[in-house]
Amino acid sequence: MKMKKRKIVLYGLAALVALGLFAMLSLKTWASYRLKQANWQHSQQMRANTPPEGKNLLETPLWLDFLKESVTRIETPGTEEEIAAGWPERTNALSRWNREQTAKRVEYDRIRPVLDKNMELRPGNLDSTEREALPTFEALQKGPERAGAQPLAPELSSIIQKYEARAELSDEEKVLTVLLEYFQSGDPATEAEIKKSLAESSYFGNYVEVYAVYVKQGLPEEVFLLNPLRHLAPLKALGQHYGQMARWHAYLGQREEALEELQPLLELASLEGYNSTLIEGLVRNALRITTAVTVHTLILEGAFTQEDLLSIQTRFSQMNIMEDLRQTLEGEEAFCEKMFRLYFDPSLKKGFWERFATRFVGFSGYMDLNKAAIFEAMRGLRAAIDTEGQTLDEAAWEKAVDLPKSFFNILARQMIPAIEKTSNKFLQIQSHRDAVILGCALERYWLSEGAYPEELAALIPDYLEAMPPGSLSQGSLSYTRTEKGYELTLNKLPELPKEDRMETIWIR
Repeated sequence: MKMKKRKIVLYGLAALVALGLFAMLSLKTWASYRLKQANWQHSQQMRANTPPEGKNLLETPLWLDFLKESVTRIETPGTEEEIAAGWPERTNALSRWNREQTAKRVEYDRIRPVLDKNMELRPGNLDSTEREALPTFEALQKGPERAGAQPLAPELSSIIQKYEARAELSDEEKVLTVLLEYFQSGDPATEAEIKKSLAESSYFGNYVEVYAVYVKQGLPEEVFLLNPLRHLAPLKALGQHYGQMARWHAYLGQREEALEELQPLLELASLEGYNSTLIEGLVRNALRITTAVTVHTLILEGAFTQEDLLSIQTRFSQMNIMEDLRQTLEGEEAFCEKMFRLYFDPSLKKGFWERFATRFVGFSGYMDLNKAAIFEAMRGLRAAIDTEGQTLDEAAWEKAVDLPKSFFNILARQMIPAIEKTSNKFLQIQSHRDAVILGCALERYWLSEGAYPEELAALIPDYLEAMPPGSLSQGSLSYTRTEKGYELTLNKLPELPKEDRMETIWIR
């Protein structure tokens, strides 16, 4: 009797195991089919993965050397004491420049007025420019007022003292002159090399040639994948630096100096992406916002000639923001696939059970189902983009990111939210781009005709070949001539709540 019961239990267990194996094999077969379909559709939609024409910024000697030094810091991280002392010593000129400017910006932020949280650099927001946010000369002399705050850096203090007795200068002129001198690089040769690298380059991106820098150091692939964005910090610092220097020179009426600082900023804004991740795309957008604000500031200060305006208008007209979004999604998809492989590589796990669980998830097909879900979502997102008409189908975009709330999509659903609102950022940048194009054309019209036109149609064809692509076919665009100038308002998604700040207002 006991033997019979034992057999029944064993048969039951065997049946459960067989059922489990059947379910797992069925899941794996289903996952393999879905992934195969997703890969086929993915390959049908993906364009030739070739870099843009021109030179990659990250392959210029200055930036390659910067990446090599970054790898050294990963490979030999050093002790806490060494890191606190600045180890390893930065020998790359770009690293030193970035560190110098970052320290100066931190020092300046200690004494500048606290901005309202709604104040941000956006074209047309006159209350958001740094002119209204400048400290007074008295505030510079006093230094930080917070209790226990450290005194000003000796370098800044000595510059302030030098201008205290300059009675011929106004308070604002003293402040601007002090800041321009303080933020001037202490290494003119590096400054020239930075500008040269930007002038020679047309795009930036991490791919085979740049990845080789890591490989030569003998680092495993996961080091590269977990540190793919080390070049973004100096790019952001450069944008901030050239933008503020150009605006400060313009406030002082120093036209030639303002244009000299604007040039590398325009080159930064014009850089295309290649194999870009989402974060790289957002950094490019931030550089374009800074450039749009700076162009608007220089227009208000009367710094541009007809030729200057035409050059800037042409440069911005060549930017296809929707194509940039499409390429960014392709790069992000490739990056997601690599990260999946990295996270589910048993050889990178330490404990037995961790390795076992990783192998089990991989064998079951669960990971493949999530990869397929991401591929399908990415395909839907790219299909929502019209790169020729430079518009985006918002309904199709929302449908693509709305993954079913299924147990089989848990990993995919964690990655999609970071991408969901990306379209808003790129559409807003498209509005900024259009504002610069129209603003330059309107200014050229005013310089020639002595007044602004009654309507934008008057700009065509002498000052504008056609309206910027997508400006009339998506969202709203309004132009109103005022007593002193005009007001230009663009909104790609006017149905969104006002607090989402999709509206771009350009006032002259």
